[in-house]
Amino acid sequence: KQALTVVGNVGAGADDLQSVTLEADTLYKNGQCLRIMAVGRCGANANDKTVILSFGGTTILTTGAVAANDKRWVIEALVWRTAADVQVAMAWGTFNDAEIAVTRTALTKDDGSDQIIKCTGEATTTDDIQQDLLTVEVLTV
Repeated sequence: KQALTVVGNVGAGADDLQSVTLEADTLYKNGQCLRIMAVGRCGANANDKTVILSFGGTTILTTGAVAANDKRWVIEALVWRTAADVQVAMAWGTFNDAEIAVTRTALTKDDGSDQIIKCTGEATTTDDIQQDLLTVEVLTV
């Protein structure tokens, strides 16, 4: 699954950027894994900008507020099922030419329900944050 339409934030505050719906029962057995990649860019100004990647409404990575001026960003994540309705997410990336430390998030999402995977951008001015791509690949075991 992928989203390819460029989306930017609108004005001050947090805005949904791109999202993909993971269909119910995609992760139907232990060890199944998703690879997520989000790619975007920041406006050419000194405004603080934050990008958040979430899985099923739970934040799995945040860049924190950074005055990224005309920089590209990449966020990657792996989410895998460890038991029925139990998942682990590991995420990392680059924002403002700096590495984002690897995060580990324990999840308890209903495998039998659709889950939304999305990026949110929070900034000051319209298009301070733009997302170019969101891909979700299912890795089989």
